[in-house]
Amino acid sequence: MNPLHRRPKTDFSGTGPVQGVPAKNPFHRAMTLLAFAGILLFTASIKCKNPEKPREEPETPAVPEIASVPYVAAGDVWVEARYSPQHFGIDFSALKAVPILAPGAGVFHKSMYYYEAIPRWQINAEIRVGDWAIDCLFEPGNYVTEEEGQTQFDMLVADGTKVKAGDPLGTLIFAEGAFKNYFHLGVRLTTTSPGTPYCPMPYCTEAVRAALLELYRRDHPGGQICDCHVYLVP
Repeated sequence: MNPLHRRPKTDFSGTGPVQGVPAKNPFHRAMTLLAFAGILLFTASIKCKNPEKPREEPETPAVPEIASVPYVAAGDVWVEARYSPQHFGIDFSALKAVPILAPGAGVFHKSMYYYEAIPRWQINAEIRVGDWAIDCLFEPGNYVTEEEGQTQFDMLVADGTKVKAGDPLGTLIFAEGAFKNYFHLGVRLTTTSPGTPYCPMPYCTEAVRAALLELYRRDHPGGQICDCHVYLVP
């Protein structure tokens, strides 16, 4: 056999150029690279078929935002009572049944409540926003029977309904023999019982603050709805 065609022996002594490791077959190297490329292509195809879903943002903010006035027509209502340390909200009154809109976004809850001191049946409702609540009390008159209270309850959207600002909540009815009805708007932190009330005005958008002040000043020129004036609008 021609010595030039003789296959050299592998050097395991560590003194050769391979340092004791036999030379790799070029065919094996190519197959390894092809296998690695195949794994990458397979992984990429899985990601294309099953893309990662974007993280869903919460539908409601962490704190309440009153982004709608609760009434449809300002000419139908007036501000009957403003917020004060003795009255934890803003009361809107009318002389007839009026539609009421959701002041903000959240989950609507409602329950019948007997106000013994008056006496009156009313609907204590709220729009829950995390640990906060936008109070929405429906008071059809000064003296309201349980039957009228049940009618008021049935006139509102179902308990547990998700609402957005401006969505119809139902109708504030006008009880028989009533002088006026009331819709009470408040903001309350619910981490303590029965909750810590706050003036709704700082939680209103600029447009809603301006609209509520305009409504209040129609009968009380220059007046403020809340006794804290941090929300002043020119």
